[in-house]
Formats: sequence, C-alpha cells, structure tokens
Amino acid sequence: MRDVYYGRYARFDTASKRDAARLLGADSLVGDLFEIEFHAEGDPDAERPSAEGLHAGIPRADEPAVEGPGAGEPPAGEPYAGESPAAGLRVAWLKNRFGALVGFFDPTTSHQLSLCEERGWKLHALLSFVAYSEKPEPGRYWGEAALVCYDAADPAERASFDAFVEGIARQMAAGSRPGVELGEREVEGLLESGGAWSPAQSVPFPGKKPGTVLLKTHRSLTEKITEQARKGNKGCSLASWLLLLVALAGVVFGLRACGVF
Repeated sequence: MRDVYYGRYARFDTASKRDAARLLGADSLVGDLFEIEFHAEGDPDAERPSAEGLHAGIPRADEPAVEGPGAGEPPAGEPYAGESPAAGLRVAWLKNRFGALVGFFDPTTSHQLSLCEERGWKLHALLSFVAYSEKPEPGRYWGEAALVCYDAADPAERASFDAFVEGIARQMAAGSRPGVELGEREVEGLLESGGAWSPAQSVPFPGKKPGTVLLKTHRSLTEKITEQARKGNKGCSLASWLLLLVALAGVVFGLRACGVF
C-alpha cells in the first residue's frame, strides 16, 4: 500500500503567557481541530514572537511520546538535544479555529510536518491536554496534540480520513487518547470502513510528577454547553446563563455567610 498517512502524539510549547491563556480558555478545547501554520525563524515579517531559544529543555521529537509515567515532560536541567532553531528554520505552530497561534512544535516535529505539507497532504492537530511545569524555570505551559496527516488527493480516501478525524476528536473531548500511530493494516481497515474504524489501543496521559500538573484533559460541562451555544443551540445558551447565575448566587451567599455584607 502506498504511503498515505502519518499520525502520532507530539509535544508543543507556548511562547508567552498570552498563548497559555488562549489555550486554557474556551477558545481552545480538548478535541478541537487546529490548523498547522509555518513561520520562519528570524523572519522580520513574522507575526509571532520568535520561538528561538525556547526549545531549551524540550524533549526530542523522536523520543517516545507519553508512553509511561513522566514521559513527555521536560527533564529538569537537561538541555534540548535536537537541532537549535536558526534563521530560516520553518517552525510549525498550532492555530486555533479563531485564528490565534497558541503553541509551537520542536524542530524535528516541524520538519516532519513540513514534509507532509510538501506532499500536498492535509494536516490536522487535535488538542489532547494542556499542562504546566515549574521546571525548567521560570516555568512553562505546554501540552500535546494528536497529529493526523494524510493524502487527500483521492475524494473517497479523503472522506474516510475526515470521518476518522471526527471520531478521534469526539473521543479526545471525552478525555480519551486513542492511538493515532497506525500501521499499514490499520490504515487499510480505516479506509475500508469509510472512516468508521476506531483504534483499539490508547495512549496514557503523563504520570504524576512533582512540579507538573495537567490543567486540561477533557471538556468540562461548562465548555460543552458553551460549544453547543456557539453552534446555535438556544437551549444550551440559556443553560449557560443559568449556570452563570447559579455560580454568582453561590458567591453572594458565601460572602454573606462570611459577614462581608
């Protein structure tokens, strides 16, 4: 079978607290589909701050991605072992559905995604989780995304892959991490099923480690309601306002109980 698919979980990092805030807010939900946008390091016309120098402490992309406790986290005090960003290097950034660039991949992952783009493939990244690590100082917001890239030249195959991505997104929104690194037989099964096929294996979240916390691993009830409201579901819009009022009433009640007023 010809080469038509590439998928795996990959780490990304943020360049600023502003990017971290966009990741933690309702504009970037677990299971959301992100675009991949390339920017050249050292490009004076680049719209984003340079990622140069931010790769220190980031694990190599060719290391196993979250295969066990503590995997996927930056080793404290250990410098990045891959190639250093330099002027002209194309860095792959995550772009959310509202047009904000919120995170970047390391040079090795960026290069692999660039090769997929050169082939004319369709590039997808689905948000898996967002985390914060105290080390290396001064701390860093980071996360992982499921990369799903495929040849979209054939309409039937493109429809199958699109359906597969939608299924993966639903599972990730619920807090699951289905395996996306597929072998030849699995890709064949996916295409034969029209995209209905789903991976049997899953990839675990990073294990607990001092100084690191997973901030976002699934969609909360509030996020689900907000998402439905955005899609025009008036009932969910009303429900979101009711939740806000209930929360406000709880705050007022708590303040009164404490004798604030």
